[in-house]
Amino acid sequence: MKLKILLFIVCITVYFPSITNAAEYYLVDNLASENHESVLKYQAIELNEIYNNLLELSGVDATLIYSTDSDINAYATGLGKEKVIVIYDGLLAKLENDRDAVAAVLGHELAHHKLDHIRKGNRNKKGMTIVGAILGAAVGAKIGHKSGDLAGSIGNDVVNVGAGLVALKFSRTQEMKADKLSMAWMIEAGYNPKGMLRLQNMLGAMKTNKKKGSILSTHPTSKERYKAAEKIIVKAELSTEKLDKHMQPLVSKESQERLNASKYTPKSNDFLSDPKALCSYFASLGMKAQFQWGPAPQGDAYMCQYADEFGSSDAFVRGARVSIDPKSMNVSVGLSIQGFSLVRAEAVDILKEYSNAMYSIHNQSMPNTYLEAMTSKESITIEENGDAFSTYDSKNWDSQRVVGVSWIRQATDNQLTTLTESVSKEESIQRANVLSKLENRCLLAVEKSGTSENISEFKMTSQLLSASRYLVSLENQNNSYTCQVCDDTDPNVNCGTMGLMLSYNDKEGNQISLPAELDRKCEFYLQKSVSRLSNSFIDHGLVKRIKTHEILNDKRYVYTHELGGHSYRCVIRKKDMSFKLERAISDGQWQGVSAGVML
Repeated sequence: MKLKILLFIVCITVYFPSITNAAEYYLVDNLASENHESVLKYQAIELNEIYNNLLELSGVDATLIYSTDSDINAYATGLGKEKVIVIYDGLLAKLENDRDAVAAVLGHELAHHKLDHIRKGNRNKKGMTIVGAILGAAVGAKIGHKSGDLAGSIGNDVVNVGAGLVALKFSRTQEMKADKLSMAWMIEAGYNPKGMLRLQNMLGAMKTNKKKGSILSTHPTSKERYKAAEKIIVKAELSTEKLDKHMQPLVSKESQERLNASKYTPKSNDFLSDPKALCSYFASLGMKAQFQWGPAPQGDAYMCQYADEFGSSDAFVRGARVSIDPKSMNVSVGLSIQGFSLVRAEAVDILKEYSNAMYSIHNQSMPNTYLEAMTSKESITIEENGDAFSTYDSKNWDSQRVVGVSWIRQATDNQLTTLTESVSKEESIQRANVLSKLENRCLLAVEKSGTSENISEFKMTSQLLSASRYLVSLENQNNSYTCQVCDDTDPNVNCGTMGLMLSYNDKEGNQISLPAELDRKCEFYLQKSVSRLSNSFIDHGLVKRIKTHEILNDKRYVYTHELGGHSYRCVIRKKDMSFKLERAISDGQWQGVSAGVML
């Protein structure tokens, strides 16, 4: 289900007296966690990262909202007691190649809240633009982390009629103060403050354009603002390297490549004809790779396997597996639904929709024989035709709550002969780089384990367990270690947790667990406790914002964390590795957040 907030906009303004077309408004948090892949999703991910970096420095609690409006605008406003920042699609399109200018916009709007310009502006509404009245109902908006007016207006089935998003017209003095504060945050967060100069140039050029954006009505520009920004840059005495840094697009090259890779365009109506390409289809649904296409960790088959990430609140998880097995000479596709809180009929209905979607993308309709077979409580063969057959499987429902359907047929000679070419040179290089990074993490963990090993003497062997998850064995003349590690920095891989697992094999053959990457594990439990995302184990955008420091202690491992203006600490007992995560609530007072045992 799409996580979107639908607001029907009526524009009542001295600047724009006519009624505008309806626009859609989304929580950027929700857009960033959409299940389907799109440019908008990746824009939202990048917007969130920039916004959260600046938000933490500002100390402001404000919600970022994206509007589909093609007008060029952004503004800070209030919705009852809630602070809101709205950014229009038209402005993002204008700044899509300038990440630093986007940071300048977001920092500027946050500064209006920080400097209390909104409340002051509401005292005198002569310059006010009523941008919208919320007249529609929210559709699937998961904003349980919000309360008060914002949740009351856009989080319920029936919203409060008349709650309005209001853009105020600010004075040049207020604009310059907001620019100054925005640039201070930009510099501290590592963005190029020249983005503010480029933003001012864009606004200045718009003044002579016949199709002016409404941003000029609420954000008066001037040469003074540009010159003031220049003085701030000179005073900051930044390095030439930072100031001469090339403009970066809002959606990074890596994200764009990932998006392109996830697009699936069928070459034929037969979804068994190109198994490797079909893997991209499951990625395009927002599913995470458990195995990327390539040789299986065990056996000769080539395969990919994908699944949804899930949290305790989710009702079901989709799974998919595609493979070619040279031994059996079969090519197969399997789909599954694991329904944790569903009755069998509900899980089967979801499986029908899931299966039919795959037929639809290949311009087909799912045969009625499949629909009929899925009503059975037994595992049965649905169709059999020569060297091809399909099955419906429900034998694991009672024990694992899983139902599935699969399509199998004999692989063609062409499919079998091209297997060795299925992994491109670029993919091989990328995997080698990931493995090298993960092996270095294992070596560093051994070095920090307190066993006084010389890591340069180790011989390493690595076995692929799943997508970007490896079992690394490290041996020297006297000792051996086992390290299980996953690339938990990659949002496209389902690691499920953060931090590697390290063990030591003693002379008696016993395997003894060693503490390793406890800082990452503490960060995992912290993000899990405060994340706004309910459908993901790891909120990667949030993890990037956590600042962690280690405190030396003889009896405990202690880490402090700073996140969103709040202080946390993670305390782990060395005796039994039990931990507690706490948040500072006052001087010297801590409140429990979570507890357990570090694995």
